[in-house]
Amino acid sequence: MNRFKNPIFTDYEKEPEDDYLIRMKILFPNIPEPILKFFWNISPYDEIYDLFVSVDFSKIKVEIDYISTVELLNIRSVFSDYVENISKMAEGKIEINKSRFGVVESWENYGTWMVPVMIFEKTDLRSNDRTVVLFEGHTRLGILRGLNSLMNTKYKLASSHKAYILRIFD
Repeated sequence: MNRFKNPIFTDYEKEPEDDYLIRMKILFPNIPEPILKFFWNISPYDEIYDLFVSVDFSKIKVEIDYISTVELLNIRSVFSDYVENISKMAEGKIEINKSRFGVVESWENYGTWMVPVMIFEKTDLRSNDRTVVLFEGHTRLGILRGLNSLMNTKYKLASSHKAYILRIFD
């Protein structure tokens, strides 16, 4: 039995990833595998857990879409201090993670990241309040913000960037 309040979270130290993915695909066929893998990997004791603990994942609609650079520069993130630190490092020197094949080339050639970030968007239908939070891709967001502040010609940023968007209307 899952000891957490939301079935998307698991006692991942005991449940193998493959078993989790099989179970989650049955429970939430609307959630793509990269997002399920993300939730399998996170600790249910951090800010991301707090953000999603009361979310009914059966009501979530997931889209892959493009988000404007302007919107991303202003988006709230779960780990904002970390994003700010990465941004300052990217401002001080153009050293993008060279340990991952293709990362530098993606920024140089396309002005964007290789792998979509993950964004949660919740709209309260009673008050019409909309909450938008980046919950995965903090390093990429920090790099985007740092490169944007440089106005460097080597890295001409794309006008929009790919993201998984998890939308729910409550």
